Amino acid sequence: MLMFPHPAFRPPLLLTPVLAGALALSLVACGDGGPSPGCDPGDLDCSVFSTPSPTDDATAFERAPGCAVYGTPRQTGRLPTGLVEASGLVRSAWDPGRLWVHNDSNNPAELFAIATDGTLLARIDMPVGNRDWEDIARGPCDENDAQGRCIYLGEIGDNNATHPWIEVYRFREPQSLDGVTSLSRSQIEIMRVRYPDGPRDAEAMWVDTRQNVWIASKEPGGLTRLYTIPFRATVPEQIRVLTFVDQFLLRDVLSEEDARTQRVTAADFEAETGRVIFRTRDFAFEFALAGRPLTRLFNAPVRTVPAADEPQGEAIAWGPNGGYYHTSEGPEARPLLRALRRGSHALSTRCSPLRSAARPSGCSAQPAGDPVVGTRCSTRRPEAP
Repeated sequence: MLMFPHPAFRPPLLLTPVLAGALALSLVACGDGGPSPGCDPGDLDCSVFSTPSPTDDATAFERAPGCAVYGTPRQTGRLPTGLVEASGLVRSAWDPGRLWVHNDSNNPAELFAIATDGTLLARIDMPVGNRDWEDIARGPCDENDAQGRCIYLGEIGDNNATHPWIEVYRFREPQSLDGVTSLSRSQIEIMRVRYPDGPRDAEAMWVDTRQNVWIASKEPGGLTRLYTIPFRATVPEQIRVLTFVDQFLLRDVLSEEDARTQRVTAADFEAETGRVIFRTRDFAFEFALAGRPLTRLFNAPVRTVPAADEPQGEAIAWGPNGGYYHTSEGPEARPLLRALRRGSHALSTRCSPLRSAARPSGCSAQPAGDPVVGTRCSTRRPEAP
């Protein structure tokens, strides 16, 4: 069951799609092992974290639907009181048992550190406003930080697409939470930016190891536009301009019917495997770079992956060992869910595509009696004749 790169449309002068014959993938990642020949380390096309391992190559990715690779999301706990509109989620660089979460707009400007069972570890007041915080990411504090020990907070929401600028906040993640109840203004770096093509709403953000911030917009009609900029703090009144990279239609990974009702609400990037996972209200899907730079993300193989049936899926984050967590907005304490990555022995699989074998679903019929929480699945639209 091959999964071909989707035919995402894009305007002229942008990168052309990778043709089907390029699935052999001779591209080489510009990562920790050094840039490939002809690759300028300062170029955005060198923005791949690391060379994927053999088990995460494109062929293996295309061969297995998402439900063969990830188990059914299961509840690990519930979000603590106070997290009524959880909108962003990211794992700690210091502690594999710690996650960072934040609320959406119209809530206090505070971050929550929680355990993977939902237990509250710390509640930290932030010295910046919460106009519309929408996502949170982990990334390097500087060029010498290989562990990604800074937190990036995205003040990127704009429901009516009217704000002339948005902001990204960066601070060093506390190694110990003992006695930490607030951060001072001197501990926060602020980058104010605008879009090159006018204000727009966005809820998904991640950061690569070169300190580039990537923002995926939330557009009508299931369209997502990708923008990027290297993180550099701005002085008051300074506004930097994002670079438009590419665009993607949800109908190229979801069914036509599902795509009409969905918008991208969160994303996260996994350095070790070069994968980007996206959340919509009801679904989740992942891209595998397999040696491509992030500028060619939407040319990469893509598949849906299991996502629990939630009221409004708003947050997703990679966990340790290749699995992922996700949760929902809501007025009551919401479940924190985790999908574990299966071992290679599971690729014989208990699920199968619902439609075209050339466009397999990432999550299909779950094993009888397996899910405690229902899952949402979608099939990709059939190949054009």
